[in-house]
Amino acid sequence: MNNPISLIPKKDNLAVLSVRISTTEKQHFIDEAEKARMTVSEYFRVAIIDNETFVVQKEIMSKDKRNLIYLFNKTSNNMNQLAKSVNIAHNSGNMNEKLSLQVLRELQLIRIALHTYIESC
Repeated sequence: MNNPISLIPKKDNLAVLSVRISTTEKQHFIDEAEKARMTVSEYFRVAIIDNETFVVQKEIMSKDKRNLIYLFNKTSNNMNQLAKSVNIAHNSGNMNEKLSLQVLRELQLIRIALHTYIESC
């Protein structure tokens, strides 16, 4: 195994690599680096460069699958907006039969759109 210090380039050749991880994951890496008496950068160099890390390639999604995911995400957003409207109306005492029927119709339209798209795939 190489010495991790030898992997550190001269200061003028340093580059920053940014990744998004959860707060819990970040703390895990900080804790692991501290246990190893390393900086987080040194820890990553040793963990990723020195060790043989195997990465499984992500599935390549078909256009239909990407479109379906988009449609479901858009639908979820619409349903959340409906739920919020119903909650606001209910909490303010403005929920009536007309609004209930409008919400029901919107949900039926969402269902029809999803079924239509799924059938076309």
